[in-house]
Amino acid sequence: MFFFAIKNFYGGGSLGISGVRMKHTFFNNFSVPKVNNDIKKTFEATTTQIINKKEQDEDTSTEEQQIDIMVYKLYDLIYDEVKLIDPEFPLSKEAYEKFMVE
Repeated sequence: MFFFAIKNFYGGGSLGISGVRMKHTFFNNFSVPKVNNDIKKTFEATTTQIINKKEQDEDTSTEEQQIDIMVYKLYDLIYDEVKLIDPEFPLSKEAYEKFMVE
């Protein structure tokens, strides 16, 4: 979601085919939600799982998807907005709407 926002709203132009020019001044008004300690612990635990699995050359796609969904939920994105950002988003609308960040 971060790179989608940078590319479409905050970027200062493209760099090559897939690069995006970024300057710190573009981030002055970038919204970052505040999270409580429980949510922070969930992010930390999931991130730790990803790091541990990567060290063992294991697949981390499930955990990475969980992080993506948690971020979408923290920004109160509706399903259609998520699909705009990630057209390959694997959850159904119903499953996404039931997902709770805890």
